[in-house]
Amino acid sequence: MASEGASGKGLERPEESYVVVRFQMVERPKFQAELLRPESWAGAQRLAVGGLFRLETSDAAFSGFAKILAITPLGSRPPPVAGEVTGRFRSFTRRLTTVAFDGAAAPLVGTPHH
Repeated sequence: MASEGASGKGLERPEESYVVVRFQMVERPKFQAELLRPESWAGAQRLAVGGLFRLETSDAAFSGFAKILAITPLGSRPPPVAGEVTGRFRSFTRRLTTVAFDGAAAPLVGTPHH
């Protein structure tokens, strides 16, 4: 599949098979995530449903061992481009923080981490 470069000329982006890896953190089961990764990466990591893998992120809640809940094949697609979402992280909390700004139409509501 070709995509347009900044110069307007087509740049080839070879297609590769991708999977979505859904997992939960072992020490924090309420923290779950999904990652879009090449199938070759998942194979090299020897990922399997029910297995564990080590995850390192800048967010302490998503660093440590993760248990794989599902691996879903997506088929072939071009590699992700800059700005494309390649992971979704979810956490559950009973606490929400509300922040109001002068001049804003509505306050922002989020978890204490954000």
